[in-house]
Amino acid sequence: MRYWITGCALFAVLATSASAGAHPSFPGKLQERLDMPCVPQCTLCHVDTNGGLGTVVTPFGGRMLTAIRQARQQALPKELDLKDSIEPAIAGFFSPTANSDNDDMPDLEELREGRNPNQPGAGNLCAIYGCNSARAVRSGGVDPWALGAAAVALVGVARRRKNPKPKVTV
Repeated sequence: MRYWITGCALFAVLATSASAGAHPSFPGKLQERLDMPCVPQCTLCHVDTNGGLGTVVTPFGGRMLTAIRQARQQALPKELDLKDSIEPAIAGFFSPTANSDNDDMPDLEELREGRNPNQPGAGNLCAIYGCNSARAVRSGGVDPWALGAAAVALVGVARRRKNPKPKVTV
């Protein structure tokens, strides 16, 4: 029974794990608000996939950070929670003509097309797998790698339970 509980706990942790960020909801909210073909990575704005405060380094990230600050200041005296600030930032403070990479295509339009607004030209924002593959779109849910790892762990637990080690008596 102890192994079953351990296996279930491992499954729950792996199947629901998410990457850390300034606020984990930002990428999904950005995808939803702009009807993007994929959830953007944290590196759209941050130095790495850990995100976090003080790590915004890209031109688009700087523009978005400014818009979020303006939206939060405008919301005073009512406090605007950080996780809820991206929607008003895009709607009211992020310039629809902003062009972080100076390629004659506005940032918001590039994002809607799955392009990276920090890279001139195509700058593909969505992952592409295999030869001539369609874009890999993942907008939440269970991570298939985590699900597979949890399944392997559960099979190992079940086998151990079915074939226990023989007890050695001296």
